[in-house]
Amino acid sequence: PRKLNLVAFSNGPRKYVSRVLKEIGLARFFAEENSLFAVTDVLPHCKPDKGSFDLVLKRIGNPPPEECVMVEDSMKNVRAAKALGMKTILVVGKG
Repeated sequence: PRKLNLVAFSNGPRKYVSRVLKEIGLARFFAEENSLFAVTDVLPHCKPDKGSFDLVLKRIGNPPPEECVMVEDSMKNVRAAKALGMKTILVVGKG
């Protein structure tokens, strides 16, 4: 069986992203090195720039985008991920 790698990738600051993951009970899934990427990790790029995705994929071992699933709340970022060949899940809701 292949290992599933979980990565949090946000245009927000690392401190904020870490706090949100903790508050929603998901921090433990992103505790390994190279499992949390914030805006400062991908500068001068940010989502939806292709360069930001390329940097994150390189840091996690260059998996083929076709083997990645992006869970996202921004349609422009979903479009960017799809353009790279990723599967996508758009999260919508109140708030």
